[in-house]
Amino acid sequence: MSHPWERSEGETSKAFAAFCTYRDLGIQRSHEKVREQSGRSPGYERVIRRWSSRYQWEARTLAYDDHMDAVRRSGREKAEKSAAMKKHLDNSRRIAQSLLLYGEEALELALRSVRAYKNLPPESVPPSEASGLARSALAAAQSGLDAEAHSLGVETVIGLIEAEDG
Repeated sequence: MSHPWERSEGETSKAFAAFCTYRDLGIQRSHEKVREQSGRSPGYERVIRRWSSRYQWEARTLAYDDHMDAVRRSGREKAEKSAAMKKHLDNSRRIAQSLLLYGEEALELALRSVRAYKNLPPESVPPSEASGLARSALAAAQSGLDAEAHSLGVETVIGLIEAEDG
């Protein structure tokens, strides 16, 4: 796809080089500045004005300026999105580490509870207490496993995202 700020059909190399100078001057652009940068005499400005008119420099530079503004905005938006994603990933890592620690502690609690009753004679533990202990131990173990699984899942997603960005 051809863009207006690229060489126009029939535009000579000298005219296009002058246009590029004009285009790249930004908001400070003028035919006089193009002439000065070319090192030509003041009369050469008439040639530059002719090229400008013939090859529609004003419309082409306006299109270029609009394009460059869109590129800058897109870059800012990408940078903002990237910063938000990084913040989200940092929070996810922090939460994942907390969940992993919680999971390990819950599993350890379940194991300690079971060990405490392991050496007692079965008849000394009332059935309701044994049942409650079993439910508590299973709930703590499940909570720990769930927290670990969630934590590891978040870390996996973070790793995939970082691999894509890398």
